[in-house]
Order: sequence, then C-alpha cells, then structure tokens
Amino acid sequence: MLPILKKIYPEKDDFIEMMSIHNQFFNTNAYVGGFIVGMDIALEKKVELKLKMLLSG
Repeated sequence: MLPILKKIYPEKDDFIEMMSIHNQFFNTNAYVGGFIVGMDIALEKKVELKLKMLLSG
C-alpha cells in the first residue's frame, strides 16, 4: 500500500492521514488477503481519478 499511497497523496499531511486509516488490522486468510488489498488499491485509484477530474474542471 505504501507506494500507491505515496503516489496518490504526495503531500505529507494527507499521506500520514491515509496511512493511519490503512494501517489498521483486518483478519482474513491467505487466499482472500490479496484480493482485499487489491480492492483497496482500486478504490484509492478511483478516488485519485475523481480528484484529478475535479481539480482540472
């Protein structure tokens, strides 16, 4: 998650806030863990795209 969050949130304050959100424990097994992290990354990228569209007009 760190490389993705650094790319999406380059400002230090935003990055720290998002790290505190994403640095929480979740209980899963080895088969589903990758899927959950992948979905989380996809949602963050969707937010990034919406922010870019909002800022560009």
